[in-house]
Amino acid sequence: MPAPGFGLDNAARILLVDRDEAGARSLIEMLDRGFIVAPEIGLASCGREAADRLRLASYDLLLADLDSLRDLSVEAEDAVARLVRLAPGSLVVVLSDGNSVSATLAALQAGAHEHVTRPVDGAVLSARLSELAQRYGRPIAGAFRGTDERERVAGLIDASSQLQTVLDFVARDLPGSAKNLEGVARRIVAMFDGGETERRAASAESPMRPAVLPMWQQEQRIIEEAIESFAGNIALAAAALELSPSTIYRKRQAWAELEGKKGAA
Repeated sequence: MPAPGFGLDNAARILLVDRDEAGARSLIEMLDRGFIVAPEIGLASCGREAADRLRLASYDLLLADLDSLRDLSVEAEDAVARLVRLAPGSLVVVLSDGNSVSATLAALQAGAHEHVTRPVDGAVLSARLSELAQRYGRPIAGAFRGTDERERVAGLIDASSQLQTVLDFVARDLPGSAKNLEGVARRIVAMFDGGETERRAASAESPMRPAVLPMWQQEQRIIEEAIESFAGNIALAAAALELSPSTIYRKRQAWAELEGKKGAA
């Protein structure tokens, strides 16, 4: 299997998974404009086709539409995890329509490096991919145009599309609660940027704090912050996060067991 790699003299290898032809064409045009050297883009229309391609070749970037992976599994987390296991050296970014926080959590828990909601802005996507490639040490880190856009997106966390997605959802479905959930949204954005926001705050408080928290602790923070924002009302917090109350109860039980093991270690 050929190993992925990138320099300014050769093209990045990208696998795009999208069953919608128009959506795929739009993304291909964005990627062509965003790279210094036009990338080599392979297109798969479903999860099984993508899996077959990943068994035969390696890619620098796997860009997958979540709905297009349903043939692998009806569970979003399982579908993404199957492709992640086949692409150990790839930067994995999952796309989806709508404002689903649960889709974001599923993608990240499955091992994806990022979740992006559509519609996608080309300049923002290019800057975001460059930032992710640098953070995770992927070989395509120097492959993107637009350092100004990259710095702008990295610096303006409050204006990010992820934060706006959450606030738009809250304002539409839970009138009057946007102010209370602003802290929740910031927590989610901190998770989206790989914990950089949380790490910067933590480094000022305690140099001994771990640089990266386990995913279950990041998820715990988001959910507990939501519950606190609704004065302990689990039903309202669950609705805001697109989860069922029973899911939150099960997660709390699992967290308690994990914390118990951590304390006993």
